[in-house]
Amino acid sequence: MHMHQLLALPAPTARWPVVCFVRRNDTEQWVEDCAIGRSSDGRNLRPVRGHQARVERSTRRRLRGCGTRSGRGELRGDDLMVSGAGEPGGEGVRMLALAVSASPHGILITDPNRPDDPIVYVNPAFEKLTGYAAEEVLGRNCRFLQGDDRNQAALSEVRAALREGRECRVVLRNYKKDGTLFYNELSISPARDGSGRLLNFVGVQEDVTERKRTEDALREAEEKYHSIFENSIEGIFQTSLDGRLLAANPAMARIFGYDSPEEMIEEVVDVGEQLYEDPARRRELAGILEERDAVSGFEIRVRRKDGSLVWISTNARALRKDGRMVGIQGTVEDISERKRAEEALREGTETLEKLNHVGQLLSSELDGQKLAQAVTDEATKLIGASFGAFLNTVGGDDSYTLRAISGLSHEAFSQFHMARKIRVFDTAFKNREVVRSDDIREEPDYGDLPAYGGAPEGTLPVASYLAVPVVSRSEEVLGGLFFGHPEPGVFGEREEGIATALAAQAAVALDNARLFESVRESEERYRVLYEDNPSMYFTLDSEGTVLSVNRFGAENLGYKPDELIGRPVLEIFHEDDKANVRRHLDACLRNPGSLGLWEARKISKDGSILWVEERASVVRTAGGGQIALVVCEDISERKRAGEALREVRDAERARIARDIHDEALQDIVHALQQIQIGKALAGGGRNAADLDEASAALKRSVEGLRSAIYDLRLEEHRNRGFSEMLASLVRMNRRRSPEREIKLSMAEGVTPLPLDKDGQVELLRILQEALTNARCHSGAQTISVTVETSGNKLRAEVSDDGRGFDPLETSGMGTRNMRERARALGGSLSVKSRRGEGTTVCFEMPLGGKDAEEDAARILLVEDHASFRQAVASVLDRAPELEVVGQAGSLREAREVLRKGDVDVAIVDLGLPDGYGGELVKDLRGANPEAQALVLSATLDRSEIARAVEYGAAGVLHKTVGMDEVVDAVRRLRAGETLMPLSEVVELLRFAGTRRKEEQEAREALAQLTPREREVLQALAEGLDGREISERLNISATTERNHMARILAKLGVHSRLQALVFALRYGAAEIR
Repeated sequence: MHMHQLLALPAPTARWPVVCFVRRNDTEQWVEDCAIGRSSDGRNLRPVRGHQARVERSTRRRLRGCGTRSGRGELRGDDLMVSGAGEPGGEGVRMLALAVSASPHGILITDPNRPDDPIVYVNPAFEKLTGYAAEEVLGRNCRFLQGDDRNQAALSEVRAALREGRECRVVLRNYKKDGTLFYNELSISPARDGSGRLLNFVGVQEDVTERKRTEDALREAEEKYHSIFENSIEGIFQTSLDGRLLAANPAMARIFGYDSPEEMIEEVVDVGEQLYEDPARRRELAGILEERDAVSGFEIRVRRKDGSLVWISTNARALRKDGRMVGIQGTVEDISERKRAEEALREGTETLEKLNHVGQLLSSELDGQKLAQAVTDEATKLIGASFGAFLNTVGGDDSYTLRAISGLSHEAFSQFHMARKIRVFDTAFKNREVVRSDDIREEPDYGDLPAYGGAPEGTLPVASYLAVPVVSRSEEVLGGLFFGHPEPGVFGEREEGIATALAAQAAVALDNARLFESVRESEERYRVLYEDNPSMYFTLDSEGTVLSVNRFGAENLGYKPDELIGRPVLEIFHEDDKANVRRHLDACLRNPGSLGLWEARKISKDGSILWVEERASVVRTAGGGQIALVVCEDISERKRAGEALREVRDAERARIARDIHDEALQDIVHALQQIQIGKALAGGGRNAADLDEASAALKRSVEGLRSAIYDLRLEEHRNRGFSEMLASLVRMNRRRSPEREIKLSMAEGVTPLPLDKDGQVELLRILQEALTNARCHSGAQTISVTVETSGNKLRAEVSDDGRGFDPLETSGMGTRNMRERARALGGSLSVKSRRGEGTTVCFEMPLGGKDAEEDAARILLVEDHASFRQAVASVLDRAPELEVVGQAGSLREAREVLRKGDVDVAIVDLGLPDGYGGELVKDLRGANPEAQALVLSATLDRSEIARAVEYGAAGVLHKTVGMDEVVDAVRRLRAGETLMPLSEVVELLRFAGTRRKEEQEAREALAQLTPREREVLQALAEGLDGREISERLNISATTERNHMARILAKLGVHSRLQALVFALRYGAAEIR
């Protein structure tokens, strides 16, 4: 078609074939040798079939590659000639061109007579639809529109149509130039000449992507609805207005007991009559829907296929046609369990209300006999018993007496015989167990008489039987509640629960009644003890206000009791002691149950001073408040005696110092002078060397005596300032060791010290001891003495650059004396040293005030023996830098303390009631990674200690050590010192690893045991022999021996005893 193009277009009607002719672009002449219905060679042309209906939607065509006046192969309106009915048409060509150009559908023409059937024409709609320009597609096969998606089933249909030269209509996945997927509905028609020869294929494209998506969404929705309908756990139904079941899902059939929805639809012809327990409810539902159109939560009871009744909840909607209700559709849910639960809840609520009423009744009664009668009456009514009785034990556990009866009079009750020796009574009284029987007459323990089921004629008519022990909080059996009914099976779990609850309330009420009586008796004894005791008693509230004071306590201070009650207790203390007393009281309030101990000065009404030693303990009141009980002892005489003794001691020290100075020291100085004279007379030689040695020894003695004199006379210099006394001490040590440099550094603002004169003297003694050790043993060239304040603490330090030592291997009396003095001052002493790196001795004490108090080490005591725990707490609370913030008697209580606040040091006993104390170490480190744990235990079992160290314990002490050692260990931990040598820690960790491996192997061995083998082990633990084990387990003796042989093999032991020990050790059996 180089010279001209022939295009057979769709005709608007079957009788209006259209043929378009184009002129050659090289001659500018119209080709008119064809008329409508004929080709240029004179043959008739057939119109293109299958496209008559699309002619109005055709777009303007473009012919690419054919000659036109535009020079671009474009077919314009004036390039076309259309002939119809055998006559040429001018205006028709233009109209057809405009129609083709305006068509929204893509149109393309291919030439099957050329290789690969290339595209020879596309219209503008094709370009817009695909994004390709005409120049990009002409000459190419259409397959590029499928990209790599060439395995579409529809493509096979297209290929077949092209191959067979027939029409085809398919939907393809095509891709635009930018890669966007679109769904293309493609109609292909062949164009033939009059002889039937295939000239072209004409393709019309339509973008049906949105339609495709809509169809897919509709299909998915239908599938989803079908899945919901079929798989819903709720029943889904549709019925006609007259009650016929039109549709039901599997859940609907299941709720009503039918095998399938089909069976249910077939068998149910009237929903109201067949399914509703009350058909009127069906009419009620229809009436509601007629009025409201929808209803939810419509609860009814319906009948299943087998006749059983169930509760359902219906959500329904009216089906309407032309505004008229024609049916009902909705969902149903089986709520039978909920209804049963609601009923049980209602019954339970009623029971609780009744029990609460009875409890209030019992709590208001303090007479024991009235209590027993009241609980018997109420229990008999609540459980529906024929009669009830409250029995007491008399003279031990073998005989019983009637305390209260309900449902029968005492006279009527006495007319009945009682089954003698009824052992079921023993179960309630001796074993403290509840006994419930549907028919007590059939029980083997009902009496010892063979006739009448163990009871003679005329016995109280009892079949249903219920017995509940009444046990006090102290585990004492106060009595028992016994109920009977002549009909069997009357008492169930509900009745047992009610009787048990009432028995518990009765036990509390009877305990309270007995307690009330004992309180009345003890109140009088307490009043005599409190008022007439020769000790001073005070009770204080949490604010320190005096609540009460006994007569002796008030009179000793010159007051009447009424004059002190209501006043702050601190008002009667010396001004210098108020802060210390407040601190001790606060410590007691923080740790109820602990014992506080301190000494202080009280001011009498006349202004005189009374020294007292006070012990305080805090208890909680019933309302949740706190009351402190303080017991005071007058120690004024003891204090005066101590002061007099100190004065005598000071005088004696001064006398000894004078004697040493005036006699011994003078004699040594005289001897030294004589040696010097002798040396001068002797000249050189051996005698001179001996004299030099003797002279040096005497000089050292002189310095030693001067040091001793200084130490003894420290008391004489107590009126001098601390700075002056410290400087004097350093000068003396410089004279004694002139070959060393001794530095003194005292920061500004250190003085005045928070120490009295006695305390300052004791601090100087500590520094002197440290200086002496450094001079005599360190080999140091430089010694530094530093006194400063740091972080609200007073810090005094002696350091040297000497040879150093291992603190774990060296701890002499000097160090222990310094530690004792430091504790007496309310501070702590730490020694840090390493071989070749010198030594530092550091004393620290809090300066006082809020910040110092907050900086105190927070201690948690975990010990199940309260008396020992309180003793340790009392000792720790005396140290100002330590604060006991919590006490616990079990793992559970200790973990509760850890959850409430931070802890710095935990003192833990390993043997606690609810587990191994070492486990708390991990919890402690988890709550505070810097916290330390000190194990304080009555047993030093190596495996237990190894486990504790493995968990992170920093030290282990036996409970027999002195309390001072416990305090010292806590202080050393807080100072960063180690309590255990590294070699011992390593050895314990190695031992723990070995034990852990053994335990793992043991658990693996136990895991191999079968349930029957474990039963054999448990029976062995209960003391049964082989025959008894086989009888209990209903197995033969041979089977029992086989089981035992396998147990021995699996556990790796050689005897029954070894197997028993193994099982008990690792918890596979327990002795009962």
